[in-house]
Amino acid sequence: MIETNRLSVFTTQLRYKSATERADAIAGAIMESGGTFDHRLEGEFPDATHNTLVEISLYGVSAWGFDTGSAVASWIDTAKRHLEGNAAA
Repeated sequence: MIETNRLSVFTTQLRYKSATERADAIAGAIMESGGTFDHRLEGEFPDATHNTLVEISLYGVSAWGFDTGSAVASWIDTAKRHLEGNAAA
């Protein structure tokens, strides 16, 4: 279930942060709320021939990327789309 109120406040706070601060804020929110941040550490599978996938799930919104930065950006975009869709409904 998507936690719309918490999501709205959190995405507003993220707007004023740098990319590094956004990643740190999302990591902190994940630890506090029980969300998930799944990724493969670089070098964990040295013989792998495919890209690593990072998944963020927070406040009921999930998103993916090929690294932490792209996963954070994808999560923010997905959260904004959800909030815009709720505002239109």
